[in-house]
Amino acid sequence: MIATAIPHSAFDNAACRGRLKVVGRAGLTVDFVCNKCGATVACARQEDTGAALQILNLAACVTCVHCLHCGFANKMAGLDAIYASVCQECHRAIYLPAAPGLRSKTPTE
Repeated sequence: MIATAIPHSAFDNAACRGRLKVVGRAGLTVDFVCNKCGATVACARQEDTGAALQILNLAACVTCVHCLHCGFANKMAGLDAIYASVCQECHRAIYLPAAPGLRSKTPTE
């Protein structure tokens, strides 16, 4: 088994907070399985595992922020980071801490 940082929520289960792991099966195949819910997202031949991981990483190239209120996985393509947003599910504001080295502005600034 190989653990990855690829989020399951980037594929078929937006509410799942699990990460994909590579699990070898009998024979010459591997499955990409969620470490939380156990769902199989993809499978590949063992010799294609590296290429399949690259494809899954590219497919998951979406910034995902879980709502602090309802837990919904809010996905936004093309962003490196999200510091404030509105949840797509409960429509409440999500404020996240600023990245290291950045100073958050207060409303008076």
